[in-house]
Amino acid sequence: MNKLSEIRLQQEISTLICDYLICQNCSFIDRDRDRYRRGEKCKVCGLANDAGRLAFHLNISTLVNLINEAYHSKSAIENLYRPESKNISILILFCTLREALINDFLLQNMRANQLPKSIIYKLLDDNKMTHQKFNDLFSVITGDKWDKAIANISEIKSIDFCDVSTLMKEASRMRNKFLHDGSAWAIPPDYGKTCMDALPSLMALFVALHNLYTHPLIYKRLEESQSPEGNASIERNDLA
Repeated sequence: MNKLSEIRLQQEISTLICDYLICQNCSFIDRDRDRYRRGEKCKVCGLANDAGRLAFHLNISTLVNLINEAYHSKSAIENLYRPESKNISILILFCTLREALINDFLLQNMRANQLPKSIIYKLLDDNKMTHQKFNDLFSVITGDKWDKAIANISEIKSIDFCDVSTLMKEASRMRNKFLHDGSAWAIPPDYGKTCMDALPSLMALFVALHNLYTHPLIYKRLEESQSPEGNASIERNDLA
């Protein structure tokens, strides 16, 4: 299989890796193209959707496309003796994408928990730093520490998400060192390629987190809302 860094498209790269769709009823996320058909029933909750809906919002798709553009750009002056500007750009964009994804996950999960807006704003305001969101706030709303969650979804999906989780932490440390000390030498020459190739795993990681921690909350509420006598009772297919 080709790595993402080896692929050149005549369209935005987000169409390749941000193509996940979400059920409008139970919020399960997958790549089932049947969801594009109006009235198609979700294979998880059994309810019809009006139309296909992308799971990731525009800001996230834009960041993915910017990373791709930065990776395929060329420096105005080639210099073997200093760090490449595109590596620095990719590192910063990759960390921004990571933070946008955790922000979206936390917000959607708190909404699924039906927390009052005032509580949501308070929790976000008290946990502004990214490390607080990945550690304190994540464990508060999911009941699991980040590393435990990574182990859980790795087992469920039979995919090892530990590498991309470690990469996110390493990238954050390098980004912070560059921003605060101006030290670009700590960034390996091929780190942009590493971040680029990790994008599919990064997106899959947050899809898996959503399906494990957020989807069940919405599904349960949806199930409870169905009348026992109704003909739309849900028979769940556990696809998580």
